[in-house]
Amino acid sequence: MERLIVFGVSGVGKTTACLGYVARHPRYLLLSASALIASATGATLKSLRTASAQQLLANQDILQLAVDNELRKRGASSFILDGQCVLDNGREIVTLPAEAIRPFRPTGLILLEASATEIANRRSQDARQRPFRTVKELSEQLAQNRDAVRDYAMQLEIPFVCAEAKGAFSLDKPLEALAGSL
Repeated sequence: MERLIVFGVSGVGKTTACLGYVARHPRYLLLSASALIASATGATLKSLRTASAQQLLANQDILQLAVDNELRKRGASSFILDGQCVLDNGREIVTLPAEAIRPFRPTGLILLEASATEIANRRSQDARQRPFRTVKELSEQLAQNRDAVRDYAMQLEIPFVCAEAKGAFSLDKPLEALAGSL
């Protein structure tokens, strides 16, 4: 049973990388944190992106129940959860505490990164609404992500891998590296 969480700032390419990987490795169930929360609450993705810090934290409890329900419904045990640990609601940056991650009982974490300039370019070409962030602000968010995921790995005593998502990126190598640590 593998329970993997893929983190990274919005626009880094988490969803694309996860979709490509599970298409080739169907033993993994791909779970999208935002889609599960939206489904469980009836909220729109836009309202989830702009929720208050308090609601963003409360959504983690909702997400835990939704993940458990999805695993039960599909009879699955191994999953890849596509999510964020540093949430930007347009007014403030909210870093999820390790205690919000612990209930998922992850066996490994993957942090996807790209240059702040590349993320800004991807965001400008994507139809999804996100708060506008300068390259400097995105650089700061990347650092916050790195610190958060390292902290999760240390507190939860699980391995993590950091990978650069560029070009025709695939999760294969990061997952192979992670498997060597499991």
